[in-house]
Amino acid sequence: MAAGDLTVTVVGTYATMALAVAAMDAGNDALVTDHHDLYIIPGGVTGVTFVVLKYVRAAA
Repeated sequence: MAAGDLTVTVVGTYATMALAVAAMDAGNDALVTDHHDLYIIPGGVTGVTFVVLKYVRAAA
């Protein structure tokens, strides 16, 4: 992976906000450019309403 490349990973899908936040708390953001985002799916998809994604930008 070249410096600056972005990788986005689905950490998981969760039925409650509490479970999604726990997954975010457990995540490892080793670099200042790494972060987790929480997305709420309106109305849910087969009972899943929260998705956690991790973004990692490759270092030089």
